Amino acid sequence: GGDYFVTGGHPFLTTEGWKCADLNVGQIIRPDLELSQLEVGDRLIKYNFITNNYYEEELTSIEFKIQPAAIYQLDVEGPDSGSATGNDTYIVNGYVVHNK
Repeated sequence: GGDYFVTGGHPFLTTEGWKCADLNVGQIIRPDLELSQLEVGDRLIKYNFITNNYYEEELTSIEFKIQPAAIYQLDVEGPDSGSATGNDTYIVNGYVVHNK
């Protein structure tokens, strides 16, 4: 029900692990993740910045739209990133997503 903000291969964290709407593309851009197909009924992990809590939300629909969009690739380095190349897990529009 929200604005489009990711590509089809963009991984979302669910209660069953990382999933994406277009598994074929997701496996190409993130071969290091054990991805599976995102489906209606999956429970997405979200984060509320006001209450500082994670919660689950059921996915009720998946829509694809082809449109020009700015896509950003972030890589954050630092002592809390867990690796020299950074931490690729982010909160975007409340959803826990993985950057490619």
